Amino acid sequence: MTLSCISNPVGGDLIGTTRWTGVSLKRLLSDLQLKPGATHLTIRSADQFFEVVSLDAISADPRIMLTYSWDGVPLKQEHGYPLRIYVPDVHGMNQPKWIESIEAIDPSEPG
Repeated sequence: MTLSCISNPVGGDLIGTTRWTGVSLKRLLSDLQLKPGATHLTIRSADQFFEVVSLDAISADPRIMLTYSWDGVPLKQEHGYPLRIYVPDVHGMNQPKWIESIEAIDPSEPG
């Protein structure tokens, strides 16, 4: 899957296609025992950055995943080791790295 940096200029090299390895959040939903009424997940990083992802988006796209390696190699520290989220068609800067917690919420909040 392809990931592009938001600061990548046209024809720039801050884009790449990589084979991500991880667990689809869609596959995990039934095991998470979410609180009734939850509509989104807040995913928080060790650097206090967080983003909110809707459960509808997760249910609709099995490519949204918690990932721990790319191209068969564990993530490097600068790319989110030990765990980050991958969301297709979203710039990397909006995808938390170094995940520390995931919380089910309702209503949504801005990330």
